[in-house]
Amino acid sequence: MSQPVSLPYRPPLVVVSATGAPSALAITVLNPQSGKQLWHFTSVSGTLDMLPVAQRVQVIGSTVYITSDDATGVGYLYALQLDSGKQLWRVPLSAPAGAACLAADSHAAYIFAPRAGTNCATLAAYAATNGKRVWQTGVLPYQECLGLKVPTMTFANTWLLLQADQLDGGSLNLLAFDAATGKPRWNVPTNAYAGSVTITNDRIFFDDGKNVVALDAMTGEQFWVRHGVPGTKLTLVGDTLIAFSYPTCTACPKNFVPTDTLTLLDVTNGAQLWQRQWHGTLGQPFYNVGFANDAHRLYLVVDAQIQAIGLRTNRVAWSHSTYLLPQLFVQGELLFGTWTPAPTTHSQPFIADSITARRTLDGASVWTTFLPMNEEREGVIAVTDGLVLVSAADPSASGPISLTALDPLHGSTLWHAPVSGVIQAILPAAGAGG
Repeated sequence: MSQPVSLPYRPPLVVVSATGAPSALAITVLNPQSGKQLWHFTSVSGTLDMLPVAQRVQVIGSTVYITSDDATGVGYLYALQLDSGKQLWRVPLSAPAGAACLAADSHAAYIFAPRAGTNCATLAAYAATNGKRVWQTGVLPYQECLGLKVPTMTFANTWLLLQADQLDGGSLNLLAFDAATGKPRWNVPTNAYAGSVTITNDRIFFDDGKNVVALDAMTGEQFWVRHGVPGTKLTLVGDTLIAFSYPTCTACPKNFVPTDTLTLLDVTNGAQLWQRQWHGTLGQPFYNVGFANDAHRLYLVVDAQIQAIGLRTNRVAWSHSTYLLPQLFVQGELLFGTWTPAPTTHSQPFIADSITARRTLDGASVWTTFLPMNEEREGVIAVTDGLVLVSAADPSASGPISLTALDPLHGSTLWHAPVSGVIQAILPAAGAGG
């Protein structure tokens, strides 16, 4: 069996954690060989935004981009050197950092920022080399950013995709811009508020609340629509689109039983390849059902069963009884998860006490590393750059928590590192367009 390859050089790990209010983030950069802190940055925002980490921190090549307010409340875009934390440049924003959206590629960093005192905003590009403004749009009639993206791979004619809320008109929109000039390409109204969106160089897939829709990235024209298949979470794998959805309601009837739905679609025409459904647990999305995938298979865990399923065929390659928490991770030809003993009573908490590695080929166990039993429910939170990263999912005590790195081949502990706050994301370095 071939094993994951450990590269001679691992880029520094960027650990983003919440340190109080939802808008306060700590960015801690660690040496992946030893776990020692290289540098630290405290990001402060003046608004209690709920933007995902990717809209506020981006790692592209050897540069870390961060949006943050200074001590006076003025928002800035910072470009910092990944290895040392040295400030390469910074530019002021027209709004507090918490209200701005960030995207970046190897050429530039892009910022959507509302204009203070108006229901309008601007979109601007800043050169990666020196922070000089490459272009800025005119006033856009949008106040709230729901997401800003660049394709995962970019060519000479790159483009940007913006999700924005038009407060005066009450419409939610997808907007495409030319990344080189800032000129608008198209505008498509949608119905989903902050719905899931995934993009390629020539296609856009999104959830409109009831259907999965595909658009042509160049024109915004509808490529296909799959009616009746919502996609709370969309994952693109080659020529397959995975749509996972779970129901939500604010005043659910007493007899309401939520149903989690996993649907696989052909990206070329939206044809449904297969679908599975399970009864969920109200208020706990992703708890009963979890999955990871590689280029050929979907690894699915539901309650006490884990299966490897052909992406296109729905054929079960192997199946094992196991009490894994739903978060699964794939690296190379190994599958990682957090194992927890089955509760003896409904009131008994789920406490994880081991990390497991299985072969993706047949599901055979490779190693198991036991963790000390505690109330913090430690588990795998990321697998990246040849490391399995483990930490407390919900620390019960204040103060630093431990981030642990395991060797993916043997499960042995490589290092422990204290991290302040609750870990929100681990960001490995990305190439152009990442």
